[in-house]
Amino acid sequence: SMKSNVGSDLIFDNIKTAVIEYKADTKINVTVDGDSTYPNATVTITTNADGNYTVKIGNTTKVVELKANTPTVVNVNGVTPGDNQVVNVTFNGTGAYSPAVNDTETINIKKATPLISDVNATDSVYPDDVVVNITTDTPGTYTIKIGNTTKEVNLTAGNNTVNIPGVQIGKDQVINVTFNETENYNPAVNDNAKVTVDKG
Repeated sequence: SMKSNVGSDLIFDNIKTAVIEYKADTKINVTVDGDSTYPNATVTITTNADGNYTVKIGNTTKVVELKANTPTVVNVNGVTPGDNQVVNVTFNGTGAYSPAVNDTETINIKKATPLISDVNATDSVYPDDVVVNITTDTPGTYTIKIGNTTKEVNLTAGNNTVNIPGVQIGKDQVINVTFNETENYNPAVNDNAKVTVDKG
């Protein structure tokens, strides 16, 4: 009689093959070279495994692609300033390399200081507005004070023109332009310019 292979085929199908995968240890090295200044948080990362790494500092996360054995400077943008913030670098692992985390380094991120690089105004005649030109590198709320007149304005980065009504009559009045401190920025002031308002 003919021999049936049905039984042996079924047995063969039911054999479970166990494969033990060996994964190499992923080594992540993080170097912090001095303090960073908002909006930058800069670290250097070296690893022995190609792949995507998640870098988290404070409340900000960035995914970066790293090549093995290649020190890479990574800038995580927009981290809120503060000292001793943990730099967490996480690798999810690949076929050949194990998952890994390095969270041993910390970074100090300092507030930025706005540069109000230029303030000027043309002399005017009362009761006309004083027109003030202001150049700054930081958008935000500024206070302009001439004599006893104060005006709060929102400025953009670059050149701004602001009309200040009601400035009193007076010679060589200081134009004080101030940026008030925020979570990310130090205060700043420019009080180099003067303006004269003559009688009409």
